[in-house]
Amino acid sequence: MKNFNLRTLLASYPIAERAIRENSIRLVRHQMKDWSGFNSMLRFNKDVLKVFTAEQGKDIFSDHRLILVFVSLPGGRALLSGAFINHGLIKRDAFEQMQGYAEYTQYRKSIDLNEQSRADFFYDLQVCHELEELFDRLIIDWGGSTISWYQNKIDKDICQILAPGFVTIFPGWDEVNITHQELNAIIQNPEGNPDWAQFLKAHDGVYLILDNVTGRQYVGSATGEQAGLWGRWTGYANNGHNGNKLLEELLIERGDAHKRNFTFSLHHVFARGAATKKDVLFYESLLKKKLGSRAFGLNAN
Repeated sequence: MKNFNLRTLLASYPIAERAIRENSIRLVRHQMKDWSGFNSMLRFNKDVLKVFTAEQGKDIFSDHRLILVFVSLPGGRALLSGAFINHGLIKRDAFEQMQGYAEYTQYRKSIDLNEQSRADFFYDLQVCHELEELFDRLIIDWGGSTISWYQNKIDKDICQILAPGFVTIFPGWDEVNITHQELNAIIQNPEGNPDWAQFLKAHDGVYLILDNVTGRQYVGSATGEQAGLWGRWTGYANNGHNGNKLLEELLIERGDAHKRNFTFSLHHVFARGAATKKDVLFYESLLKKKLGSRAFGLNAN
């Protein structure tokens, strides 16, 4: 379609079409380079995304009914992470009662920021369910680094609309380093992440789980499972511990939500059937020795 862009796409949704006519759409792009793991949190926790968007240092939303929230991607691109209907300004105490506020303040504390921000304006935002099918799928060309992080321009080129459930491109086994939330989304959506499903199902190997809060590590392996690493990692996606005693005890102690602090990486991989169980266990034991995960980590043996 000629001149098909963000404006054209939004015009097919009644709420957005009305906002276009009323000139009441505002686009914002979050780019939190120095906040470790925060972009991932914004993508997978829409309550925190709403809270983070709802507080501002100046009044940038009062004249705007529909707020489209993007997360920065390389090359001047931006991924639509959420969209909110703006019901106007609210007091700080009402803002602090919003779902997701406690998690947001906990995160701020974890990176040594004041738990309470210095924002002066707070908005009553509600998720725009009409646009949910585009969340975490629509990628636009935001523009260069000098382009304002908030603006009204909607005549932006669409770079890509990702498959439903897409999380990330498989980077190669030696660059795998994903959060528990990313792993869970990949496992739940194999059709949207076929490169991940294909590789993990076809390989056994040795992996590492890192608790980013305590620094403790768990080294494990997949050997001979029916679905290779995919089968083993499905257990961690489901409950965070997959039956491992020390991981389970950690989650009981700190709460089930603590699994969001886990990251998963691969350290030795073998095509299924290309190595014996003895070979895989050798490299698993070797990595445990290198990292000291028996003495200082989460390996009991």
